[in-house]
Amino acid sequence: MQSALKFDLRHTFGTTALESERMEVVRSLMRHEKLETTQTYAKVRGRVQGAAHMRVQARIAKSMSTASR
Repeated sequence: MQSALKFDLRHTFGTTALESERMEVVRSLMRHEKLETTQTYAKVRGRVQGAAHMRVQARIAKSMSTASR
């Protein structure tokens, strides 16, 4: 259990660090062997965040149009 918690914390911190740190630092935090793995992860994360943002925006727009009726 403790090992999984360490992974989760390191992974969460690494994901957050993608916004501000150099890719090599994030690679080290996430313990990826290759920089390409970290770069691919960053691209996928960006797509997932973009899709989530679009879903939230759609919900807001829907609730606003329902409220204005």
